[in-house]
Amino acid sequence: MPSGFIMRHNLYAFPHKGLRNGLTRLLANMDTTDAEDQCAVHALKEQASELAIMVKNHSHSENEILMVSLAEKMSQNLTTQRDVEEHEQLDNQITMLSEQLSVLSEAPSEEKFQSIRQQANLLIPDLLKHMQLEENRFLPLFWRYFSDSELNQLHDQVMANMEPEQIVLWFKYIVPALTPSERDSLITLLKGNAPSEFYQQLMRVAEKELSSKEFEHISTI
Repeated sequence: MPSGFIMRHNLYAFPHKGLRNGLTRLLANMDTTDAEDQCAVHALKEQASELAIMVKNHSHSENEILMVSLAEKMSQNLTTQRDVEEHEQLDNQITMLSEQLSVLSEAPSEEKFQSIRQQANLLIPDLLKHMQLEENRFLPLFWRYFSDSELNQLHDQVMANMEPEQIVLWFKYIVPALTPSERDSLITLLKGNAPSEFYQQLMRVAEKELSSKEFEHISTI
């Protein structure tokens, strides 16, 4: 990194890391699960359900907050009908995946599970590609039209529109996906600003998701 380089606030970085972590974990877990293992299939269903909530939440934040704010800055409509339909399609597909896994956990079938795996193999790369396109298309515009303080305000607005349980869910998938320096910064921010009880709840989640060494380190921050 060049001397004096300062990375500006990337509104997509942490949520996209969390989603990529969850999506790739789901795909890997599906590959190593037997259809007859009802407990394991149920766990897959729970994971897919969590990801469905996150994908819908992310789409809502983008459509209702980020794109609206960027459009106002640029004095033009940035959301096309194609964008809306793509979000809806991806939301519906990940929800359907969760529902199919729920049915499978009640009536195991290797044939049906193979079909679900194939759907996931097609869906998850589409979601990953969609997130990359968001970063390539919109992040440069946010950096061009918004000051650092305005970017922080946008982030705060997104967070303020989330329920505590949604924040906990995102944290579950984001915290293990961060670099050590990113994780240190996040924990420092949370420790200084989150209510004590809520911070302790997040730390209990971190203890489950991180290695003992990683958790021991952030516990000393």
